[in-house]
Amino acid sequence: MDKDELKKLLEEALKPIKKTLDGHTAILNSHTKTLKSLIEKVDVLESSVVSMETTISVYGDMYKMNGDNARKLEKRIKVLEDNSGIEPPSELTLLDVQ
Repeated sequence: MDKDELKKLLEEALKPIKKTLDGHTAILNSHTKTLKSLIEKVDVLESSVVSMETTISVYGDMYKMNGDNARKLEKRIKVLEDNSGIEPPSELTLLDVQ
């Protein structure tokens, strides 16, 4: 068997493998395209999530400040009520929420 015959024999033997490989390559290219599309979407969504996290953090800080200010006002009003002998209704007093 000479070189050319061996080459033809190998090419014939490798045809099914090359055909399968071509199919796998097409699938891989399709998955790569899908993955790139998903990465782009994640990048867009990531900036939105960061923006929402920042907003929620600001609201949390405002909630704490408002709670602190409400407690300060309650202390001031309590002094006035105690000096005046006023007993406020329970629905007008601040609840201790932890």
